[in-house]
Amino acid sequence: MAVVYLLLDVSGSTVRHGFHQRAAQALPAVVDRIERVRGDQAWLGMVTYADQAALLIPLTRVTGLHHLPVPRPGGFSSLAAGLRMLAGCTAHDTDQLAADGFATPRPIVVIIADGLPTDRDADVLAARAALDADVHALLPGHVPALAAAGLRATLHRHGPEHLPDLLETLL
Repeated sequence: MAVVYLLLDVSGSTVRHGFHQRAAQALPAVVDRIERVRGDQAWLGMVTYADQAALLIPLTRVTGLHHLPVPRPGGFSSLAAGLRMLAGCTAHDTDQLAADGFATPRPIVVIIADGLPTDRDADVLAARAALDADVHALLPGHVPALAAAGLRATLHRHGPEHLPDLLETLL
């Protein structure tokens, strides 16, 4: 069984250089790749963040994802808001899966960001501390590695179009 969450930056800056468009175009391939690798034993959830976080896809078996919502860009990049919402989702979903009799592997979280968050570092770090997951960050090369170090995440230097390939290696 695999439980994957995407934490997607949909701030206003993502429309520059085509980040938002490439991320939206990659989502169907993400679902297809996860389903191909793990079949009906794979679950996917997605949280977006800008000024606030939003649960775009509640945790769902990938075989049940027939329609993917299109995230709308706008606002600032509150990664802390996204991490806080995701921490709540992963805790709730893990409890629900266990209550339903499923094995509960440690979730895989992939942060797909266009750049640095606009939050205070302390807020981002506190929100990350509440998240119990195997975290990976898909960040562009212009983001300093040191800036991402506090996320306690494996750093991947690719654009969002590489997300399906990354997930295949993680699964």
